[in-house]
Amino acid sequence: MAFSLAGCETYSPLPLPEKPDLLDHLPVQGGQPLDMDQLATIVVINNPDLKSARFKAGVADAQAFQAGILPNPELTSELIFPTNQTPPPGQDGEKPGPGFSFGLSYDVQNIITKDARVGSANAARDQAKLNVLWQEWQTVSQARTLYVTGASASEKRALYSAAEQRYAAQADRSASALQSGDITFDAAGTDLAALLDAESQLHAAQRMESQTGYNIRALLGVTQNVDVTLKPLGLPDMMDRAAVEAALAKVAQLRPDLLALKAGYESQEQSLREAVLAQFPSLQLGVTRLSDTVGDRSDIGRTVHAVSIGATLNLPLFDHNQGNIAIQKTTRAQLLAEYQARLDQTSSDSWRIWSEMQELNAAIAEMQARLPQLETAAQNAERAYMAGDLPALTAVTLQSAVITRQAELSDLKQSLWSDAIALASVLGTQIEPVVDMKETMP
Repeated sequence: MAFSLAGCETYSPLPLPEKPDLLDHLPVQGGQPLDMDQLATIVVINNPDLKSARFKAGVADAQAFQAGILPNPELTSELIFPTNQTPPPGQDGEKPGPGFSFGLSYDVQNIITKDARVGSANAARDQAKLNVLWQEWQTVSQARTLYVTGASASEKRALYSAAEQRYAAQADRSASALQSGDITFDAAGTDLAALLDAESQLHAAQRMESQTGYNIRALLGVTQNVDVTLKPLGLPDMMDRAAVEAALAKVAQLRPDLLALKAGYESQEQSLREAVLAQFPSLQLGVTRLSDTVGDRSDIGRTVHAVSIGATLNLPLFDHNQGNIAIQKTTRAQLLAEYQARLDQTSSDSWRIWSEMQELNAAIAEMQARLPQLETAAQNAERAYMAGDLPALTAVTLQSAVITRQAELSDLKQSLWSDAIALASVLGTQIEPVVDMKETMP
C-alpha cells in the first residue's frame, strides 16, 4: 500500500483573484507611438483571453498523458467463513477455520487498443494547440483592424478639428460683419451652419477615436488610463493574382485552423481504429491464490492451499461494437465534409476580398488624382468670398466638398486596410509578431 501511494500528488488549494490583473503601462520603452506589428505583439503576449486559452490547451496535454498510461490491474480478496463449525457426530477434531482467497486480474484489451487511444489523444492535443494558435491569429487580426480604425478616427478628428477652427473664425467674422451691415443674414447663416456641421462631425470622430482606444486597451490587457498612441498609416501592399493563387496552393499547410481540423480528423481516425479493435473478444487474465479447509469426515480442520489461473472471454455474439463503429465512421465523414467546406470557403473568400481590394485601390487612386483640383477650387473660392466677389454659399459648398472627399478618402483607405488584414488572415500569409514569452502551463 505504501508503494502504491508513493507517487501520488498532494492537494493544495488555489484561491481565485479578487482584483483585476491589468498592466498600468505599455511593455515598451520610451512611450513612442506604436506601429501595427508592435501593437499585435503586445496583444499576443498580454491579452487576457489568450492567456486563458493557453491554459485550456494544457488540459489536452494532460489528457494525452493520461491516455498513455495503462489501466491498473484489479486485486480481489475474499474471506471464507464455514457455516458448519461442529464436527460430525462421533468425530473428534478441530473446528474448521475460515478460508481466504486473493486474485489479480487484468483486461488484455487495454493493451490492444492502447496505440489507437494514445494516437487519438495526441492528435486531439495537437488540435487544441493549433486552435489556440488560430485564436492568436484572429486576435492579431482584431488588433490590426482596431489599429486601422483608430488611425482613421485620429485622421478624421484632425481633419474636422481644422475645419471647425476655420469655420469658427469665419463665423465670427460673419457675425461681426452682419452687425455692421456689411453682409446679409444669408451669408452669416451659411457660415454658422457650416460651423455646426463641422462641430457635429468632429464630435462623432472624437467618440469613434475614444471607443476604439477603449477597445484597444482592453485587447492589450492594460488599464484604461494608459495612453496608447498609434503611428499614422500609409497604404497596404497589394497582392497580384499570381500571389493569391500561390498562397491558396499552400494555405492548408499554413493556416492554424485548417491544421487543427487535420489534427481533429487524425484523432477521429484513431478513435475509429480503436472502435474497430474493440469489436474483437476481450480477454481478461487472472491469477488467484486460495486457502480453505476441507470438510470430509477424515480431514476436518485441515487447511488446503491452491493457486488457480483463469481467463474470461467476452463472446461477441450480439454486440460487435457495431453501434460505436457506426458513430465513429459518421463522425469521420462529418469532419471530412467540414474540412472540405472550410477549404472551399477559403477560396471563395480570398477571391472576393481580393476583387474588392482592386476596386478600392482604383477608387483611392482616382480620388487622390481628383482631390487636388477640388482643393484648389475651394481655396480660390474662399479668397473670392473674402474679397466679396463670391456668395458665401458657393464658397462653403466647395469647402465642405473638400472635407467630405477627404473623409471619404480616409474611409476608402480604412476599408482597403481592413480587406488587406482579412486577406492575409484567410490566406495564412500574415506576418506573425515575434513573441519570446507566453504564459507557461501550470
